[in-house]
Amino acid sequence: MLIRLLVLGATGLDLDGAPRFGAERSCQLLAYLALQDGAWVARERLAALLWPERSAADGRRNLRKVVFRAHAMTGVSGLEVDDRALRWSPQSDLRDFTLAVAAGRHGEALELLRGPLLEGLDDDANPAWSAWLNVERTRVAAVWRQAALDRIAELGDDPAAVVVLARSLLRSDPLDEAALAVLLRAELACGHPALAQRAFREYATRLAEDLGVDPSASLRAILAGAAAEGSDARRFIGRRSELRELVALLAEPGLRWLTLLGPGGIGKSRLARELIATPIVPTRRLWIDLQDLADVDAMLGRLAERAGVDPRGTGDLFVATAAALAATPVLLVLDNAEHLDGLAPAVERLLAAATGLRVVVTSRASVGGGNGAERVWRLGGLAVPDDDSRDADAALAFDAVGLFVARAGIARRGFDAAAEIDAIVDIVAAVDGMPLAIELAASWIRLLPASEIALELRTSIDALALDPKAVPAAARPEHASVREVLERSWRWLAPSEKAALAGLAVFRGSFGVGAARAVAAVSLPLLSALVDKSLVAAHDDARFALHPLVAAYALEQLEATPERRDELAERHAAHFAAELRSLAPHARGDARRLVAGIAADFANVRAAWLHALGRADRSRLDAMASTLAAYYEVGGRAAEGLALLTPALPLADGVFGQRLRCQLSSLHVLHGDLQTALALARAGIAAGEAGEPEAFVGCLLHAGSCLWQGGDHAGAQALYEQALAAARRHGSGHSITLALGELGTGAMALGDLDAAWRQTQEALGLAREAGNAYLTAGFLSNLGGLARLRGDLPASEQLLAESVARCDEAGLATMAQYALQQRAQTLAALGRRPEARRQFEAVLERTRASGMVKLQLAAERELARLDLADGAPAEALARLRRIVATARATGHSTDLAKAAVVFGEVLAAAGDVTRASRIWQMVLAQQDQEAGVHRHMTSRLESLPAVSGPPPSLDEVLGDLLSHAGAPAA
Repeated sequence: MLIRLLVLGATGLDLDGAPRFGAERSCQLLAYLALQDGAWVARERLAALLWPERSAADGRRNLRKVVFRAHAMTGVSGLEVDDRALRWSPQSDLRDFTLAVAAGRHGEALELLRGPLLEGLDDDANPAWSAWLNVERTRVAAVWRQAALDRIAELGDDPAAVVVLARSLLRSDPLDEAALAVLLRAELACGHPALAQRAFREYATRLAEDLGVDPSASLRAILAGAAAEGSDARRFIGRRSELRELVALLAEPGLRWLTLLGPGGIGKSRLARELIATPIVPTRRLWIDLQDLADVDAMLGRLAERAGVDPRGTGDLFVATAAALAATPVLLVLDNAEHLDGLAPAVERLLAAATGLRVVVTSRASVGGGNGAERVWRLGGLAVPDDDSRDADAALAFDAVGLFVARAGIARRGFDAAAEIDAIVDIVAAVDGMPLAIELAASWIRLLPASEIALELRTSIDALALDPKAVPAAARPEHASVREVLERSWRWLAPSEKAALAGLAVFRGSFGVGAARAVAAVSLPLLSALVDKSLVAAHDDARFALHPLVAAYALEQLEATPERRDELAERHAAHFAAELRSLAPHARGDARRLVAGIAADFANVRAAWLHALGRADRSRLDAMASTLAAYYEVGGRAAEGLALLTPALPLADGVFGQRLRCQLSSLHVLHGDLQTALALARAGIAAGEAGEPEAFVGCLLHAGSCLWQGGDHAGAQALYEQALAAARRHGSGHSITLALGELGTGAMALGDLDAAWRQTQEALGLAREAGNAYLTAGFLSNLGGLARLRGDLPASEQLLAESVARCDEAGLATMAQYALQQRAQTLAALGRRPEARRQFEAVLERTRASGMVKLQLAAERELARLDLADGAPAEALARLRRIVATARATGHSTDLAKAAVVFGEVLAAAGDVTRASRIWQMVLAQQDQEAGVHRHMTSRLESLPAVSGPPPSLDEVLGDLLSHAGAPAA
């Protein structure tokens, strides 16, 4: 019999319709496990939850007894237990509720909630259990609230049903403004203005008593018959995870003072308002706005008034206020506290005098007294889509985009977010998810498309000002523009802090303490002061950053002193050029340190390169280019590297020119542009070996790679031999290693597998000896491919597994693709087709993104063979057509013939052996194919009857391939 657990209301197993759970530990254990979505829960965690006051040993002993009793309960089955953890995943009404919400069946979901989560399982004697239960109930209540709002939206034509749901929402939270707005409209639609007025008055009375504030203008507008635009304009969007975390924090018994810290416009006050409207333990909630107050005495006076203390009828106002706050549990919000000196001691006195008081402070700076009473919670921007989430479906799920779309829909009816999604993502990314900036930008949708707003943001922060005709008006006067918010923060700074913040504007992205000191002369104490004032963000990796809008404003201040601006730009460029020079040795050793070092400061390194480029500083460009080129090659980002480095070519003369051409040639080979790579390599060879021997050898090797990929294997091998001789003349161990590796590749193409094995083994030994992780992984990959050609599949798999592991350990994105490609071929040869397909598809996806054309074509070709083996010739043909198009566009001529080979395999599988034989004869007659291809063709043809007549040309075969429908020939 299928047993179902009921947790949404009175808790128990649905055996005969009567709940059977009580507050005993066995029921608590089962209830807790049931809410973990089938996850294993450690015994230590369960013991700490159920017996927090006991020792760990006592808790474990008690748990064993409770588990025994739980097993014995009627209807309990499927409880899994091992030495370390427990798991129970029964069918439940909560699971049905969650699935119904996810599927959009909101009406069905609402019917499942019969009462509070785990009703009857409260345990006031166990604070740990109570805290967990409170958090879970809040979470379920939040999901229920959203489901109710979604259901209300579905019931637009049924105002009577909407009234019922809205009143349910208000019973759950009498201060839910959104629910009241819905109720007022629904009552008016039902023709019940008196009921609407009564509901409004009840809400206003409670709002004044609990928070000391008046209802919003948008609620009054509903009753006055005003247009509905304003009613949703301030609707809270996003921050669900932040709200859950804050509610959980406030549920902690020891936490009594929480400060929401963040820059102006980040949404601290708005989040605090939503927080106190959430069902939490205190029955009384007070809101004190501090922005217009000059000192702590004024704050205490306002607090006394809100607490109901008559200042005329008492002697000591503080004592009377504290007594009023001690009468019942109170949650006090002190909003905009950053400017009040002496606030911390006052808060500490209040907390000491009123033990049931908890305080939430919103501030741009920490206000705590340093005794540990204050818990600081930093608030960042709303979630912004990354580069992989720019399509409409993905981007619209992000809070920052959702806020923009909601506000833009108010500014312009019929706003089509999907049509402008790219520009919207650009806007929210430019402001780093700052809610105020997003709302201000969205207000201009009335006049401008999103693309124009994004363009404005690239030149000035003045686009982030409220459209004067926008609805609604700004929540506070200074929120009418981001500039006003930033200027308020700027005025608040000491002169030394202003100078430091302006100096830090020279950085791009994040920066370290050392860079701040060396470039902008900003000491750690100054940096700490700016962090405390929410103008600089401190990251977990000991790095710092300015919010993009703070950086833009600070840069304006720096621009006001051109001499200092120019001095800092030069010091910035010199510092990061030196950083690159220090990383150069890692290009031939631990590539992880190279990649990590540049990645952390990439925006700053790029700015330093562009600074040197703009000043035609050949010396600095030469010092930076080789490390940058290695970073882009190791990371598989050839196209980006070419875009950054190529503009330096007109400045590159002499030795610098030879080196830069070598580096650019290597990136072009990786990117698949063989013609440009060959031209650059030949120019570097023409400069001779007297200037830069390593660059000369490198150009010989890159030219050889171009010839090899174009099918001239003998010509490539001659260049490789020349490169090895030059490397040995100059005693360059690195160049010797590279040349031996390329000679091994060339020998393999020519069919001399023994020579290829010997030369690659020698190259591997030298790479290991030098500690070069990149080349070690590459030569292991080459040896794995050679072992497969020699028929030793176990050795091939072992070598390739080691190569992949080394790539993973060292973060070698480029080399990993070569190793994975080779490994997939070995898996296919072993008959492990599903594994091979997964790896080929991964290689194909990554090489398409990085532009590694040669590997992309190889992966697509091997996938076509797997398609054919899996009985999908149409898919194989589609892949072959893509190969032909790409190979023709990029000049990879040898891949055209390889595609023709697989086309022959498709025809042979369809029974057209004669045409297949003619194609393979044509490929066999070509001189630019690798020996392995020739061996494959010879083997296939030996098993087939001889055919007469001349073979077709490659162009004829490719034309046939492009027009072939996939059916056997008649």
